[in-house]
Amino acid sequence: MRTILLTPLLALATTLAVNAEPMSARVLDHRVMPEIDVNGETMAELSGLAYDPQTQTVYAVSDRATLFSLAFSTDGETITTLEPQAAAALTDADGNALAEQGFGPEALMLRPDETGALSFAILSESGPRAALFKGDGGWLAEIELPSAVRDSSRQAGKNRGLESIAHHPELGLVTLPEEPFEPAPRTAHTLYAEGGETLSWSSEDIGASRVKAMTALPDGRLLVLERIKEDKALVPYLRLVDPAACAADTLCKTQAVRLDVPGIDDADFEGIVAVSPSLFLLVSDDRIKKEQRSVFALVDVTFPAMP
Repeated sequence: MRTILLTPLLALATTLAVNAEPMSARVLDHRVMPEIDVNGETMAELSGLAYDPQTQTVYAVSDRATLFSLAFSTDGETITTLEPQAAAALTDADGNALAEQGFGPEALMLRPDETGALSFAILSESGPRAALFKGDGGWLAEIELPSAVRDSSRQAGKNRGLESIAHHPELGLVTLPEEPFEPAPRTAHTLYAEGGETLSWSSEDIGASRVKAMTALPDGRLLVLERIKEDKALVPYLRLVDPAACAADTLCKTQAVRLDVPGIDDADFEGIVAVSPSLFLLVSDDRIKKEQRSVFALVDVTFPAMP
């Protein structure tokens, strides 16, 4: 097994530079969507996003084990369309509702087959386990998770287990827990790949963060959504991780940039997906004063050039 160690770095304001060209990000637009009914399913507690550019459809999965589709469009500066279209409850191989079996989705990604037909890889924090589903929520197959993440007793606490998955062009399936497995320091996040590789980095530059989501970029870098607390405020950060720049037992640097949504400091963002090479859509999983809502934010990210 190859382990790549990203040693703790000194805090440099809110950005930790990989090179002279820092990453930057700004929130362009956002939409607040109250809890609504879609085909008899409640759209709330959204925890993962995926996007099909062919149909301009955003897919979202909820903690209640339901898959939603939303028509989406942007003019590059604003969200011009965000309309719920359909909902499908996730079921097991026998057609039984997974919501009643403790299946708690946290992440989502599209997995087209050789014909181009879409299937949906969904990660459940409980278990942990992951599975492939059809668009109607029907079960297709179990997904084998990296062996190092299967023991839930290593979690830092309840609801602190696996939070995100992505498919990396070289590492294959990669996963991240919300908080480091015990007994690792609270700021020492570790990514686990299906082949046994691990990548670890420090969040000391922003504080004791929780990993909420990640997505693999076409160039092989990873964009990780992390969140910290400042008093009562929930503050999201985007972190850029380049596995190709990491070598065994050497320092691998990351960049983290803060996101501020105008007028909203209590959104718990848990999903991220690219809707263009530089535009990303985020979604929050919130309960504010006993009312469910989802905050969707459109973010423009400028990445540093590859070394």
